[in-house]
Amino acid sequence: MNVGLFLEGGGMRGIYTAGVLDYWLKEQVYFPSVLTVSSGTWAATSYLSRQPGRSRKFMMDCATDPRAASIRNWFTKGSMFGMDFLFEEVPKKLLPFDYDTYFQSDQRLISILTDLESGGAFFATNRETQTPYDLKMMLAASISLPIIGKAVKWQGRQLFDGGVANSLPLSKLREEGYERIVIVLNKERGYRKKYDTSERIAGILHRKHAAFVDALKTRYLRYNMDMEEIERLEDEGQIFVIRPSEPMPISRMSRELPLLNKAYRMGYADAKREFIRMIKWMEY
Repeated sequence: MNVGLFLEGGGMRGIYTAGVLDYWLKEQVYFPSVLTVSSGTWAATSYLSRQPGRSRKFMMDCATDPRAASIRNWFTKGSMFGMDFLFEEVPKKLLPFDYDTYFQSDQRLISILTDLESGGAFFATNRETQTPYDLKMMLAASISLPIIGKAVKWQGRQLFDGGVANSLPLSKLREEGYERIVIVLNKERGYRKKYDTSERIAGILHRKHAAFVDALKTRYLRYNMDMEEIERLEDEGQIFVIRPSEPMPISRMSRELPLLNKAYRMGYADAKREFIRMIKWMEY
């Protein structure tokens, strides 16, 4: 199957993506390359490790655990997220992750991160992260947002969430040789970003890195342009998009368990409803 897959980020909205991937695991649909941004990377790791339901449980449990995300973490560790808890204690003790299956996967995971020095994209893959430590660092960097997180020092770089550099990097899959691409978005059609004033504060904090600050300032403009292109390509039948069939009931930082579960169920149901049409499109 020479079809690439792209998973959008969006914090806790990624639980919708988890629902989509869990349905595909049930149907044993495995894409050769999976390009991810931000929380899309969380969901993708359990997809490659063949652990249906794990991403849902991970996000639901972490939503209510202050060790996962809290203001206290921000004051004591410089990041709202408890990286050691999320990517050490959870996968090794509380919600075991199948490292062996993940590391032996034939699928290629490509996670986009943002380099603080250049403000550009840095692509990390599962082929280059073949230890639990490297996987932890890739995941930690993928959710580190300016202000609520801090740069993750890894691979000789200071790295943030890839959404700063490029939230919708479809060109990467084109470069990988995929003419047909399936995209999982977690926002309804027509969604457009607005300028986030918090990024102005982040720009002040990182003013010594001009390219990074510029990427922050233009992020919403580039996202909206890319989303318009995605909708055009979708209408022309060049890509296949799965997105929420109803308005998304949660935001990036939502913690309401009933609403998170609703978003997960929507993802599963949308993937099921679109399954036959997607398979026919991929085989055309």
